[in-house]
Amino acid sequence: MTKQKIIDNPSEWIITKRGDFVRIKDSEILTEKKLEAIRKHLKKPYKGVARFQGKTPEQVSKERYDKVLEEVNFDYEKLHHWIYDEKNKDKIEIVKLEGQDYQEAVAAIIKHVKSSQQKWRIRMIVKPNEFPSRVLVNEETGQVIYYTTGISFADLEKLNNNPLVISPQVNKARENHTSTVIFLHGTYGAIRDFHQIEKNFPNNTKFIYPYSPIIQYDMWHGAEAKPGSQEKG
Repeated sequence: MTKQKIIDNPSEWIITKRGDFVRIKDSEILTEKKLEAIRKHLKKPYKGVARFQGKTPEQVSKERYDKVLEEVNFDYEKLHHWIYDEKNKDKIEIVKLEGQDYQEAVAAIIKHVKSSQQKWRIRMIVKPNEFPSRVLVNEETGQVIYYTTGISFADLEKLNNNPLVISPQVNKARENHTSTVIFLHGTYGAIRDFHQIEKNFPNNTKFIYPYSPIIQYDMWHGAEAKPGSQEKG
């Protein structure tokens, strides 16, 4: 049953402006030979532990969507046209539902978004002489939900979230605040390692240490950690 396919796998489906449910079919993900060799090596157990477990489903999905988005220059309006382009019909699956089946399928996807701990963002589509439209994008998997019947602008705004980005740590100035340092460190090290730099600045300087989203690095054997703490991976 087509409706059940959507309900069982709500993370795979785009909802278009026409109210269709679309799934971009799996495609081969090309990997550089050098990187593939590294992954193969890391899959071998070391001291009884496999250091690299392979890509997560979210990573595979994101690469598949990005492959398509590259074709349309990451333009979500053009992505919508791409979906209905006759030359791409073999790359996608389209499901059309009506009535109660449609409402249940939409509800399943919205429930998935609400319960997801992933990062969803509202993207604005601005075209000359037209009102801006909104599209909800999963920044981890590439899943897209366009504004359509059964989904209001208000619904989309409520689904816009940012669960993976932790509020930055702020160390207030010891005296009258007149300057601010925003410290953006790289992969190596963590925030806790850099507080000693504060003593090299005047007492009126405030320090902000932003956090970044959770990601997976191949070089860190598949461990999920924020950059700066992968040494535990």
